[in-house]
Amino acid sequence: MNLTMFIEYAAFMSLMVLAILLTLRVKDKNEDTTLSESEVFSSTLVRKLYEGFLSHGLQPTLQYRCDQYTIDVAFPELKIAVEAVEHDFLISSDVWEREWEKESYLKNHGWTVMRFSGARIDEDLSRIVEKVSREMTSKSNSS
Repeated sequence: MNLTMFIEYAAFMSLMVLAILLTLRVKDKNEDTTLSESEVFSSTLVRKLYEGFLSHGLQPTLQYRCDQYTIDVAFPELKIAVEAVEHDFLISSDVWEREWEKESYLKNHGWTVMRFSGARIDEDLSRIVEKVSREMTSKSNSS
């Protein structure tokens, strides 16, 4: 085998390895549907919020879709979004940016966005329900 053939073979093999790696990388991003530990915890918080509202006679919608965004717990008729936040300091900058974009989008479309930490949901659920109820009363009176 001469030098030219060796270089062509090495270039071909390098491109093949690169193509395989890129394919695997794209495939992993598209197929990763398992929940991370923080998403499972957040889902537990969302469920607790939802059940807290139900136990006080409110009728929220769980995981409400608003265009490209999903609201944890919503009162769509009044455009009130309630979001559960695990720990602000543990959220990556990408997640934080997506949450900020979501909140901006919702506010620009007439929604009131209320965020509550996991600690507050665990410790003071009845006061959260009371605060959201007051917001609901305020919004229903102003319409």
